[in-house]
Formats: sequence, C-alpha cells, structure tokens
Amino acid sequence: MRLANLGYLGHMWELYSMWGWIAVIFLASSGWPKMKYEIVAAVAIAIGAIGCIWAGAASDRMQDHADSARVGQRAKVTIVAMSVSGACCVLAALVFHHPVLLLLVALLWGIAIVADSAQFSAIISEVSDKSYVGTALTLQTALGFLLTAFSIRAMEAIANHYGWRWALASMTIGPLLGIWAMSGLLAGTQPSVASVPPQNA
Repeated sequence: MRLANLGYLGHMWELYSMWGWIAVIFLASSGWPKMKYEIVAAVAIAIGAIGCIWAGAASDRMQDHADSARVGQRAKVTIVAMSVSGACCVLAALVFHHPVLLLLVALLWGIAIVADSAQFSAIISEVSDKSYVGTALTLQTALGFLLTAFSIRAMEAIANHYGWRWALASMTIGPLLGIWAMSGLLAGTQPSVASVPPQNA
C-alpha cells in the first residue's frame, strides 16, 4: 500500500501541474491568441481518454489471474505510462520555444499522463484489507489532492524565478518517484526463486 500511494503521489505531482498550467505554457511559448491556446490546451487534456482506454485494457489482461499477477500487470502499465510522461516533461522543456513541436509533445503527454490514474486506486482496492478498502481509497485520494495544492503553486514559483522550461523539467520529479515506487511493487509481485518448484531431471 505504501508503494502504491507513493506512485499515486508521483502521478498527482505531475498530472495537475500539467493540467493546471498547460494553457499558460502554450501562451508563454507561442503568444497565440486566447482561443487558440485554450483549444490546444483542452485537446491536450481531453486526448487523455485514449491513454485511459489503453491502460484499462492492458491492465485487465490479468483479470482472471491471482491477485499478485493482477497487481504486477497494473504496476507494469503505470511504469510504461510514467516513463512516457516523464520523457515528455523533458521534451517539452527542450522544445518550449518551438510551439508546433511543443504541441506534438503535449498530445503524447496528454495521452500518457493520465493513463495510469485509475490503476493506483485499483491496486489499493486489491492489496488493502477488505474491511478498510473505502478508508484506504479515501486516504489515497486525500493525500494526492493535498499534494496538488503544493505542486501547482510550486510550478508557478519555479516558472516565475527560472522560466517555464525549468518548471516543465521539474515535473519529472513525479514520474521518477512513481516509477521507483511501482518498480518496487512489481518486484514484490514476482515469484522468488525459492518458490519455483525444481524441474525434473
């Protein structure tokens, strides 16, 4: 549960920083008219539906398997999504002064950044004590949204002092934390060598 919650906190650090500031980022990058950068920002957020559908389908491949296999598959999905979204943080910083390239990165980023969202609550519902699933999910959600109150303002402070390129790059902290946590969770779901029955000679 600790690892799942840490992964979720990493996810929330990046997600709402991106969603909260993406329109302002495009304005700072391009100087486009208000309607144009608002439409672009809306599309970058809405396109996340594609990632959610992919992640749900990929995670449910192990639906009929043991709990550890399901949790492991969900962890793999979150690692893939966070790897892509983390790379997009860096790419967005690198192409910040090229609005068209930034738009392409933002579309991929929008797909990846929210793809893993549902997997964290699904993992909590599978690994927590069944008598306290609601409490565990409430705690996870509360911690995640409490963090966003800080992360959104942190991005603003970084942008004001160092520019949006550094703010974009600093969003990578979230995916890195998430990948580390979910890699630990994935390792915990793998059968140990001692538990594998010996093969007959």
